[in-house]
Amino acid sequence: MPDLLVVGHVSKDLHEGGTYSLGGTATYAGLLGARLGLRTAVVTSFGPDLDPLPALEGISIASKTSPTSTTFRNLYSGPVRTQIVSGVAAPLSIADVPKEWRESRVVLLGPVAGEITNDLFHAFGTSLLGVTPQGMMRAWNDAGEVHAVPWEPDADLLRQVDVLVLSEDDLPTHEALEHFVKTVHIVALTHEARGATVYIDREPRTFPAYACAPVESTGAGDTFAAAFLIELKATNDIERAAYFANSAASLVIEGAGTSTVPTRAQVKQRVGTRQFLTQ
Repeated sequence: MPDLLVVGHVSKDLHEGGTYSLGGTATYAGLLGARLGLRTAVVTSFGPDLDPLPALEGISIASKTSPTSTTFRNLYSGPVRTQIVSGVAAPLSIADVPKEWRESRVVLLGPVAGEITNDLFHAFGTSLLGVTPQGMMRAWNDAGEVHAVPWEPDADLLRQVDVLVLSEDDLPTHEALEHFVKTVHIVALTHEARGATVYIDREPRTFPAYACAPVESTGAGDTFAAAFLIELKATNDIERAAYFANSAASLVIEGAGTSTVPTRAQVKQRVGTRQFLTQ
């Protein structure tokens, strides 16, 4: 039985010159779990055009066969980013989760392209269940250009979630946040350099970001989510989990790709510094 189970697509993130890197919540959250010393498992789907297994060493993988992999390209015009999706792997349901993994201590549903089905929300009754819904808030046109759409699950589905983690950039409206906060026990809203606000039974608490030397922001939210869930399960202390998660997120953005997904010692060392960004 895993300590941490992550469900979602690993993605193929294309770069100029024909190269690519491995992305997706499943990648960053899974690697963090492994580097923190947890028995970590990932349920995912990818095609023959992608081989993520060498990069996910130390993680148990259950992969659903797919003709293609979920593939993204980011195009920039100044600060404006256009995201292009050119492939989406097979959808994931509870049938794709090995039975012995369904009682994992912590479960993170991390869709990147709307790939998870609603039965997964009801499948982990004994687990601490977290969700990063960014991938449920994406749609794309015929050219593959991604745009934001509302995610409007009913209250019964949301009540299955113990912790919802999302970025303020993910929110389509303030009303959406209000709906999440009034239904989910813990909602963590990240603000990049301004840290995070954690709503506990509707009451907000703000936690500052740690001082760091950022290189790129990819993976920060996924790392925050996994770190928060892992530390919350270990300590049952929301404040401690929030500082731990902010620390882990600040470390992962100090390098390119997954190269700086931190170890437990690195996360704890930065927590101990108490050196925060000032706004």
